[in-house]
Amino acid sequence: MSELTPVEFDLSGHETARVAAVLAACSDDLDLLAMYHAECDARRMLYGSLDAEQRRIHQQLTEAGILNG
Repeated sequence: MSELTPVEFDLSGHETARVAAVLAACSDDLDLLAMYHAECDARRMLYGSLDAEQRRIHQQLTEAGILNG
């Protein structure tokens, strides 16, 4: 049986291009601060009601770099 070769993808350039395209498509009256606060609220709603086991798994995924804290 042959061994698998590890493969890594650096998507940072793609992500930068994606964000630039999204911002270019937005109107001039875009409220980035309001968007940021809405994103923070959504994150709190998503992760705020995790039970102990879910928090443990979330912590493991964060420490492994799979999720951003």
